[in-house]
Amino acid sequence: MLAEGQQREAELAARVEQTRAHLARTRARLHRAVRTLSDRLVSIYKEDSPDAAELLLTAKGFDDLANRAELVGRIENADASLADRVRTLRDQVAGELAQVRQAKAEQAAFNQRVAVARDQIASVRANAEAQAAQLDAARQEEAATLSSLRSQVSSWEQQVQAAQQVSAAQAQQTVASWVGDWAIPQTIVMCESGGNYHAVNASSGAGGAYQILPSTWSLYGGSGSPQGASPSEQSRIAAQIWADSGPGAWACAQ
Repeated sequence: MLAEGQQREAELAARVEQTRAHLARTRARLHRAVRTLSDRLVSIYKEDSPDAAELLLTAKGFDDLANRAELVGRIENADASLADRVRTLRDQVAGELAQVRQAKAEQAAFNQRVAVARDQIASVRANAEAQAAQLDAARQEEAATLSSLRSQVSSWEQQVQAAQQVSAAQAQQTVASWVGDWAIPQTIVMCESGGNYHAVNASSGAGGAYQILPSTWSLYGGSGSPQGASPSEQSRIAAQIWADSGPGAWACAQ
């Protein structure tokens, strides 16, 4: 629209200049016609216009009368034509002046539209530049936040790994403190047999340090009686029972 407006503005400016030039020429012609009419009126005033009736009545013969009548007609026609020409030129000047005014008004309107278009373009450009600056700032802030977050995540991972290592060591130490040299927690062994590998429960028949029932002992592949087996054998079978049943296999763990 801005390009079209500028082109139209140039066309209107050229049209205004052409119309002004034509108006100047027409005004010059009007001024010449007015001067001619003025001179004619002054001449009539100074010399007195010949009376047509007197000219005709004082004619000497028919030929003189015809010549005088033609002369009077020519004078009247010339005066009428001069007056008509002055009126025509005056009307033409008025019309061309109106065209100049209209062309100037159209040029001013297009100038206004072009100015508005320029202002709109400047506003849009400024808004776009501001939005681009905001977007760039947001991207930079996002990149800085992401970098900081990555650094924090790396630090957190290191802390978690260190905590996991400490927790694993502590868990092993805790379990070791629970179990000691036994296959199951030491507290259960102490409760069941006091740590005696040869202990026997007279009522249930359970034997050994882990107080394993004879039927359970046989089920896990033990030979002979639990209390008669070696400590390592008792611990091996007790570990299997703990793996399968957990603390529920021992009354002291209930």
